[in-house]
Amino acid sequence: MRRGLIHTVALDEAAFASARAVSALAELDSVRITRSKFVSRMHSMPATEVELTTSSKTEECVIEDAVLLFMDLTLRGFKEEELLLDIAARVEVQYAIPKGTNFTPLQLKWFARSNGMLNVWPYWRDFVQNTVVRAALPPLTLPLFRVLHKTR
Repeated sequence: MRRGLIHTVALDEAAFASARAVSALAELDSVRITRSKFVSRMHSMPATEVELTTSSKTEECVIEDAVLLFMDLTLRGFKEEELLLDIAARVEVQYAIPKGTNFTPLQLKWFARSNGMLNVWPYWRDFVQNTVVRAALPPLTLPLFRVLHKTR
């Protein structure tokens, strides 16, 4: 499988400040994979010939004294236009916050895309690696998730 697979988020000063407002108060309570999918047609395909892509989608909400994140993560492997590998998982994350804390939707969005993803990414990497190995495919280790500072 080709290297160079990178998953990052770039935050400008305003986005960083928004994420920081939530991360200063949030304590990680739980991380659960609640849904998953694995489809592979790579049984006869050399792993070095597969182009990998990752994607993610997040939803955020606050209920009582918790921030909830719902993260849909996907890893796909293609050869030319043909989909050969499709791994997906929904990860639900709960953070405790002080009662009466209010966050804006923008603060929650940037928290989910930065700190939330930093917290979830090791679980996602482990899920992908274990799933691939159990399917008797060559081991695959996803790279680290990176939060970058966006310059103008």
